[in-house]
Amino acid sequence: MDDKEVKVSIQCLTYNHKDYIRDTFEGILKQKTSFKYNVFIYDDKSTDGTTDIVLEYAERYPDVIHALIPPYNTYSMGDHAMWMERFKAKEFIGKYGCYCEGDDYWTDPNKLQIQYDFMETHPEVAMTVHASNWLNCETGESEDFHLYPGDGYISPDNVIMPPLGIFSFASVMAKKEVFFVDENYPKADIFDYPFQLYALTKGKVYYFDRVMSVYRYRHAGSWTSETENNQSKFLRHVITIIDFLKEYDNYTNCLYHNAVVKRSNWWLCKSAYYNCSIDSTLMFEMVDDITEKGKNRFSKYIEPIMKTHRLLSGEYVIPDNEKRILESYSQIVVLGLGDYQKHIADNLNGNDIDWEGYIELDHRKKENTYDGRKVWSMAEYPYDWDSTFIVIGGVWKLEEETLSEIQKYNCKHYFAPLWNDFLGDAKY
Repeated sequence: MDDKEVKVSIQCLTYNHKDYIRDTFEGILKQKTSFKYNVFIYDDKSTDGTTDIVLEYAERYPDVIHALIPPYNTYSMGDHAMWMERFKAKEFIGKYGCYCEGDDYWTDPNKLQIQYDFMETHPEVAMTVHASNWLNCETGESEDFHLYPGDGYISPDNVIMPPLGIFSFASVMAKKEVFFVDENYPKADIFDYPFQLYALTKGKVYYFDRVMSVYRYRHAGSWTSETENNQSKFLRHVITIIDFLKEYDNYTNCLYHNAVVKRSNWWLCKSAYYNCSIDSTLMFEMVDDITEKGKNRFSKYIEPIMKTHRLLSGEYVIPDNEKRILESYSQIVVLGLGDYQKHIADNLNGNDIDWEGYIELDHRKKENTYDGRKVWSMAEYPYDWDSTFIVIGGVWKLEEETLSEIQKYNCKHYFAPLWNDFLGDAKY
């Protein structure tokens, strides 16, 4: 193959994907393009027969597929990145790159051509993505996952703090320079999300609302299953991501600071909610282990992690000065309905704070009661706002519409206990 003719290089990583890897290869090979593409697949010393399938396809399509099988499992030895980067430096010969892991696959034969044509005519775009089908391997259920209601550019804030979740990595096509990350770029324990944020530093991101791939999740041995089923491992992952976001904020000179703060806060609350069934003593033991008893760089996150955990486990003790402030108001209400709000309400009850019930933003109000308490919309609320204190129960994701409606009714007394800005001052 003439290297100059290759326009797209496809990177594939696999390990013990025997039951899925043929779908990956077939989805790639059935692409209809006006250009040539190459595939380089890294099989990290699989033990289930995946390697035999990889070598079979590499032998059948030697001009398209090149495979590397290291002599040992590099992920477990900690030198996976070194092996992968060397392989990529040799095999990535296209102008653009795609990524498809060995448990995902492409379903639309025009995927590459659609993304390639757009990027060729829109040089300001560093990365394109598209809608995907999500297949739950535990239940067999699948669902088309549309991030947005139509084609269009994705704002930097939505790349960092996606409204419905991050893009499936099998949907990505990006400029070559995005695949070769600056050596000063911060590290994390995952690749896909930091990769997408790195693309922001190289140009715009465009979304096609067309399902062109399948993302498999929750299969035996998958990163998602192994991490989310282990409380300590999940907490370590969350701390690593928060630390990455802090360093990303520095790397970009705080260009996307507000979005970075929101995303960090979202991860913090997700971790606390995930672990709210365990008491604070056990939670602190896990944090203490991860931070090496407060001696490593993660120690700065101990206080916000523990405070958020206590808030969502019902163990938070409201300081006397804050309690006096709350008790000075005639009415106290919790804004929002959901698990987070219920945990905040549990803390009010646990600290013997009298409160009226729940309020909802006008366009969100559907229930008249929740958890045995009255629910009002902002418009229906019967008491004087000047004598009312609002405890915002949600995370720092919908703060713009929340604050907009609070200000619409001239509510001056409110607090959001789950809005932790531990990265610096956020503007809101």
